[in-house]
Amino acid sequence: MKNKEQTFASKLLNIQILQLIDEIRNKFKESDKLNQIIKIITEDNELESSEQLANARKTLLKSCFNEDIEIVRWLVKREFTDENGISYKIDSSTKTASIFSISSTQKDIFLSKSIKYNDIEYYHKYFLFFW
Repeated sequence: MKNKEQTFASKLLNIQILQLIDEIRNKFKESDKLNQIIKIITEDNELESSEQLANARKTLLKSCFNEDIEIVRWLVKREFTDENGISYKIDSSTKTASIFSISSTQKDIFLSKSIKYNDIEYYHKYFLFFW
């Protein structure tokens, strides 16, 4: 049963990504940068769930408007949240990480120079705060 659920979730995510690309094409004037952005979304996408896409959608659209390729590149990376409520985007090819959001209610949060995910160390490269 779990395989069917995973297959359905994967297909649903793919459909939502295609819908996002259609929306981007309809909303924004075609340009070289926009075509690069669409290529990144389709080919470099490491999002694992519809929830992750939903979390990044608004910022993705804003980044398309601004033609900000670097932000888009980070937004489609794998995401995880640590025990302190800090969400990271990780780039497995460069072993770097970006802080995506902080949902912690703590006043003081300690950020180390790196984080571990699946026993691999990733060094902080960017702080992308999107609330």
